[in-house]
Amino acid sequence: MEDGSALFLANCAPCHNSVAVGGALSYGRMAPSLQETPSEQVAEAIRIGPGQMPRFGPDVLSDHEVDAIVRYVEY
Repeated sequence: MEDGSALFLANCAPCHNSVAVGGALSYGRMAPSLQETPSEQVAEAIRIGPGQMPRFGPDVLSDHEVDAIVRYVEY
């Protein structure tokens, strides 16, 4: 949990909020809440970067780090 929390806060919280409830982006857009998002969708979004979200490829986040973030979001 500690690794997932640190990774989430560093990479995801700026848009999705520190408690994964989503947040405002530029140009009137919103980052969605992740609280009811299935874990497979969270992992996929990290890799493909839908919408304004950047892609976090394996050169940025390893599979182990993505799994840690997903576990943290599930928690």
